[in-house]
Parts: sequence; structure tokens; C-alpha cells
Amino acid sequence: DTGVNLSHQDLVANLWTNPAPTFGDLHGARFINNGQSGNPTDDNGHGTHVAGTIGAAGNNGLGVTGVTWRVQIMAVKVFPSSGSGSVRDIAKGIDYAVAHGAQIINASHGESGSTGFSQTELSALTAARNAGVIVVTAAGNAAANMDVTRFYPASHALENIVTVGASTRRDELASFSNYGAPVDLFAPGSEILSLGYTSTTGTATLSGTSMAAPHVTGALALLKANFPSDSYRQLINRLLRGVTTGDRFVGKSQTGGRLNLRDALLASSN
Repeated sequence: DTGVNLSHQDLVANLWTNPAPTFGDLHGARFINNGQSGNPTDDNGHGTHVAGTIGAAGNNGLGVTGVTWRVQIMAVKVFPSSGSGSVRDIAKGIDYAVAHGAQIINASHGESGSTGFSQTELSALTAARNAGVIVVTAAGNAAANMDVTRFYPASHALENIVTVGASTRRDELASFSNYGAPVDLFAPGSEILSLGYTSTTGTATLSGTSMAAPHVTGALALLKANFPSDSYRQLINRLLRGVTTGDRFVGKSQTGGRLNLRDALLASSN
């Protein structure tokens, strides 16, 4: 994403630490304009917001509470402050995460249309699948039918990808959210309060499928902790079995449902 505010008090305890940094990459890495460094500091805000939803520390009287109270967040910055980067840098970020033991990658980004397809990105995602790594992708914010208009990386046909659309506080499909068969499920993505990047205690409210995806990433992290012997696909199956279905989501996604963390954790079959 755009990186993480490594000093945010609600994230410090949950940052991943590299046991063997080679280029100063203590908590992650930065791949921008084909360059590499060990400083994934957020200069946009998007990545910190996403990280807070996944794993802001719980029960500490600060900021917000992430879906996972205790988790290791590896900060991999592949977008500059503009929020728009290259597929080459994205692929390098994926490769880094896989090589350093990431088990779930949150990919809250994308590009629509036929020009969005990249073999370089597909190859990196395929390597992640071969390593048993789950990739959670945002469905996109064009209110488009993904059966007609593709949106990458969400439209790559790989079984380790979980594509997430956005729902609202009224438990309806968000007006901006993409939908269609490539979408696996929906999750809260409208007016989401999470962490801000401009201070060590700040919060921010954002909307988008970028905000929906990290709810699912956090849920999968909890499923991984509770069912450590499950394969990546078995964890995804538990997630999808646990959705809450409803008329408002029928025909809009594979499951016709919205994330339900409790029911996913209680799913008896994988």
C-alpha cells in the first residue's frame, strides 16, 4: 500500500520485525520507481488506515480497535504519496512479503479495464499462491459489474485471491462498490473510522472497497490463528461459509453475503 505510520501508538506493538534485515528493512520495505529501501513510512494515509482496520491494538484506550488485536503487520510500501504506482513495484512488494513469511497480503488497490491486466502482477500472485499465501483484494469503487468490466488484481483467476466489495452501516451494497461473480463477499467499507498518518495518535474516516478488504484480511488472520493446520483454501472456505446472506447481496457476489467473523470462526467445515 502507501506504507504505515511506524510510530503510531496504536500500531507499534503489532508491527512485524524482520529477524534478519539486509537493507534496513526492520519492519518492512519500500519499492518505489524501481528503487528499494527499508523505510516504508506512509506519506499518504491510505496504508495506515488499512493497517489500523486489520490490526490496531485492542484494549489499550487508544484510537480504534483492529479486527485482530494482536497480529504482525509487515509494512510494504509500493505507492508514493500520490497513491499511484507501477505494477513492477507492486510485484516486487508481493515477492518481498512472500519471501519474508507473510501469510496474508492485503491488496487495497487496483486498475480497471483490459489495460489493467499485467502478466508481471499475475506471476507474483501465482508465486504467492504456490507458497500458500492468501491475497485479499479490493473490488474497486466504480459501481461496475465485474462480469463486464474487469478490475485488477481482483479479476485475476487464482483461488488464493479473495475479492471484497463494500457494504454500508445499513447492511446494504455501497453505491460505489463494484460487484459481480469475481467478488467473493462484502464487508464494511463506508465511513470507516481507522488510524490517521499525520500523528502518533490520529484517526481518520475513509470509504471504499479499500476499507472493506482489510476487515476480511483481519478475519482471515484470526481464522489462521484458530485453525493453523488449515490450507489457504480451507481458511478461505471457512470465511465464505460464515457470511450473512441477504436479498441485498444476492446476485452481487459469489456468496451473496457479507462478512460475519463470528460465524466464520464457528464454521464446522472447511
